[in-house]
Amino acid sequence: MGLDVKVTINLKKPLGNAGTEFPLIVSTGETAIEFTECRTLAEVKDKFATTTNTYKAAELIFMQTNAPDKIGVVQFTLAQGETLKEKLEAIAEKGWRQFMIVDGDTKAVSMKDKLCFTSVANESELKNFEDLERIVGFVHTNPLAAAALIGETAGRPAGSFTYKNLILTGIPPMEISDTKIDAIHTAGGITFVTKAGDNVTSEGKTTNGEYIDIVDSGDFIIKNIAYKTQKLFNNSAKIPYDNTGIAMLESATVEALRMGYNNGMIATNDDGTPAYAASFALRSQTTDADRKARKYPYGWFKFILAGAVHEAEIQGDIIV
Repeated sequence: MGLDVKVTINLKKPLGNAGTEFPLIVSTGETAIEFTECRTLAEVKDKFATTTNTYKAAELIFMQTNAPDKIGVVQFTLAQGETLKEKLEAIAEKGWRQFMIVDGDTKAVSMKDKLCFTSVANESELKNFEDLERIVGFVHTNPLAAAALIGETAGRPAGSFTYKNLILTGIPPMEISDTKIDAIHTAGGITFVTKAGDNVTSEGKTTNGEYIDIVDSGDFIIKNIAYKTQKLFNNSAKIPYDNTGIAMLESATVEALRMGYNNGMIATNDDGTPAYAASFALRSQTTDADRKARKYPYGWFKFILAGAVHEAEIQGDIIV
């Protein structure tokens, strides 16, 4: 069911909560297995045998240090003419966000408000996704390696980390040259390598070049403003169309922005204040037509993303 709230963010460069989503493992086969939430591997095993890619991907997810509390699993059967995207859209409101397709001909699907992780053996395969948005391409010899990245990130607070230099468990590092790593990055991929004795992710971007933590931050703030405003509607007998009611709407937006700041998504100004602002027009600044229609399209906000340091150059002198 749609909300009574529409939140829009325009990304400009440079620049109870809703953050309880979980990852989904998707497969296709001859037999459909209904969408199920699982908190343990034993619960996954009740639906999928230990030899299946779904079980193996779940195992990788749950073994990570910051694994999510739960995952979703589902298996679809596709009739002639049906697409996997259509099937996924039918369960899009089940509470999952990150997802990985572990079986079937389709390797990745671009969906609004979701983030698709896929594993490929070579960076040349990433060309298949160049017209898609919100895809994370993980280049590794293990065809399920992206599940480890999902597991390490899905349980962390959105926006509080970067996807580069994450330590993952259960997959070996790739023994490849710097030239190969650069080729993977140029193609829009991420891989897994050894740096300073630790096995870590090499980059933190989607296949179309956006930093994944920026995608996470935008999603988090949009959803939480919509969530908190809808909760305000649900829990209020009436929101009056006057300055008092408008202030209630503004407070919900500011609270969501404050959460984004506390999670490290929003930068800090030079004077130490959070780098966000919100403005809601007074009743006297609205139109008679909007008041009669009971619509308030005058809310506005902006914020400066904190970003993250991915590389550093340090210069110094040695005196002898």
